[in-house]
Amino acid sequence: KLVNDPDVIAIAGHNFSAAALTAAPIYQREGLPMVGITASNPKIPEVGDYIFTIGLNDNQISQKMADYAVLEREWKKIAILRENSDYGLATESAFTDQAVKDGAEITTVETYLQGTDRDFSVQLTKIRETNPDCILLIGFGTEHGLIVKQAQQLEIDTQLYGVDGTNSDVFFELAGDAAEGIIIATLFDRGVEEAKPFVEKYEATYKESIFSTCPYAYDALNVILNALT
Repeated sequence: KLVNDPDVIAIAGHNFSAAALTAAPIYQREGLPMVGITASNPKIPEVGDYIFTIGLNDNQISQKMADYAVLEREWKKIAILRENSDYGLATESAFTDQAVKDGAEITTVETYLQGTDRDFSVQLTKIRETNPDCILLIGFGTEHGLIVKQAQQLEIDTQLYGVDGTNSDVFFELAGDAAEGIIIATLFDRGVEEAKPFVEKYEATYKESIFSTCPYAYDALNVILNALT
C-alpha cells in the first residue's frame, strides 16, 4: 500500500530489524527512500542506495559494550541470556567476538522466546552454576524486568548488564527494586542536560513518558525533511 500511494514520498521506519529487512527490498525496488529508526542490523543499508539507518548498528553497539565490560569494568567471565531471534543472535555474536578479543570468557549462552516465556528460573540457575562476573541481557524491557525480578528471588547477586532495549518504563515497573544496580547501555539518556529540552517538550505535547526510540524517530524525519528542502 505504501509504495503504491503517490502521497508517500519516504518512509521513516522501521523500529525492528526483522521488519526493516523484509520491507527494505520492496522500497528499494520501487525507489522509495527508507530511513530506519532503531532497526540496527548492519545488513539493512546493504539492501540498496535508497535504504538508510539513523543509529549505530548491532556490531558497533555490541563492540562498545564488550569493551566497556572487559576493559573498563574488568569482567572476565560473562554469561549471556538472550532472546531467541535474529537480533539476539547477531548481538550475541558481535559481543562475544569483541569480548573474547579483549580477553574475556563467555561462560554460557541461554535463550528464551520473546513474547512467550515468563519463567526464566531454569536459565538463571544454569547461569549461576558458571559463576560469571556479569550477566548480559539481550532483548527488551518486558522480559528483562521479569528476569531481574526472578534473579533477585533466586538470590543471584551477579552484576546485570542490559542492552538499550532494557531501557523502558515497563522494565522498571516489572523489576521494581530489583532494578537497583543494573547497568544499561542506552542510546538515549533522558537524564543528561542536553536531552532535557527535548524530553520536556515531548512529554508536554504527548502526555506520556518518552521512550528511547523517540529521538531517533525525530532525527529520521528531520533527515527526510532536510533532503526535501
